[in-house]
Amino acid sequence: FVTATKGGLESAEQYAQSKGISRLNDISEEASQRLFRGGSEKQGAVLNAIDTVANNISQLRNSSNPIISNISKLLGKNS
Repeated sequence: FVTATKGGLESAEQYAQSKGISRLNDISEEASQRLFRGGSEKQGAVLNAIDTVANNISQLRNSSNPIISNISKLLGKNS
């Protein structure tokens, strides 16, 4: 994920520079911030995805369908 984000940021920076705008100082740092930033509204795509999966499993545990709730309890057993 970091490599893909770096590539996108590098392309965006090159485009901005071609228009006479300088945007970023450290592309590696910005890529890490965008992916793994914690404790804020903009916590990052990777952490958001992990949170979404964990929250969905948690919601499925309370399903009225016993098959769904039992399978979700097995999936989320280590979390």
